[in-house]
Amino acid sequence: MHPANMLDETERTILSLWMACRGNEMSSGHLPFSGGYAQQPAGLIACFNEMSAAAGLINERMPRRG
Repeated sequence: MHPANMLDETERTILSLWMACRGNEMSSGHLPFSGGYAQQPAGLIACFNEMSAAAGLINERMPRRG
């Protein structure tokens, strides 16, 4: 089973927001709600932190390209 099939609609939306907000190596992306980091919903920031931590673990285990 593909992991994407394990997500419900809300989880897919949060994942999409996280991916859009990550930005790139040069800068961070835009936050989903107006205002700065402190004005974002606490639950959303907690989800973003968990996804960033999981992505970090995955990236550590992935072989380097090039």
